[in-house]
Amino acid sequence: MLIKIIADKEVKAYLAFVEACFKVLGWEYGDYDKKEDEKILAAARDGKGVVWGMFDDNERLAGTVAVRELSDGSAELKRLYVLPKEQGKGYGGMLFKTAYDWALNNAYTLLKADTTTDRYASIHLLEGHGFKRTDDYNGNPFAELFYSLDIK
Repeated sequence: MLIKIIADKEVKAYLAFVEACFKVLGWEYGDYDKKEDEKILAAARDGKGVVWGMFDDNERLAGTVAVRELSDGSAELKRLYVLPKEQGKGYGGMLFKTAYDWALNNAYTLLKADTTTDRYASIHLLEGHGFKRTDDYNGNPFAELFYSLDIK
């Protein structure tokens, strides 16, 4: 597997991948989510974030992760997804480390994330890397759990 920044020519595939992941999770990829991806991609274009894809040997997306800057100057972990057939192989941890290292190397001191109570793998990954529960920081109407991690 190769982790690389999503190029302009790969944005369509990235968006299709995220939508497919939503369907696997039983979620609707609605207007709110599309706007969130627009914000994530805009932050990446503006140098205030980045979007990575994990590609298999056939250059197909097998996972994604993104980081974007928030208005309070912290960074937010977004779109950490791995195809179900690739889960359990450590790829989620590799994607997380890529995002964490980027945030650290770009002088962010706080990394935030949100999830839902049924995303057990996400909760395990976040808490396993030292994230602590916090108050709602982003008003995401679909998130139920909010986390932050000091990365000074």
